[in-house]
Amino acid sequence: MTCRHPHASEARRELRGTTFARLVSLKQRWHVSIAFLIRQAFDLGLIDDRTRTWFYIQSGQQPGGRRREPAEFAPEEPTLARCLIESLNSDGLSIAEIANVATMDEDKLRLVYLGESPRLRPARDSPPRTVLRLHGPYANGSRLVHSSNLGAAPTRR
Repeated sequence: MTCRHPHASEARRELRGTTFARLVSLKQRWHVSIAFLIRQAFDLGLIDDRTRTWFYIQSGQQPGGRRREPAEFAPEEPTLARCLIESLNSDGLSIAEIANVATMDEDKLRLVYLGESPRLRPARDSPPRTVLRLHGPYANGSRLVHSSNLGAAPTRR
């Protein structure tokens, strides 16, 4: 993984006299948000408060608003966590043990950090039993008997 974020001197040079289109271009190159670039330009004293506000307004007027900025890039894969998990696994820890240490569900760990689809659980021989505990008029020991007619109310026996 390479760090694309510029050093302060490069950022100062690239953001000086910037336009909204230039911010979009820098976003693609540096893989940071437009909001971050606006903040950087303001913090470095390259734009005033009025220009900062105008850039934020421009950002909000884009399709998707500020939640989906223009020129989105693919999210990075968490390679460090994957390497750590694979190393621990090759040292003898199971994925379930690693998930337990990480206080994560094993399926979630496999999905997020190893890119594996959730595993299917083996089917039981019989479906689990559901126990109903009744309160109110049916709680005195009488049973509910469902009529074979759909839509008919249960009757007491």
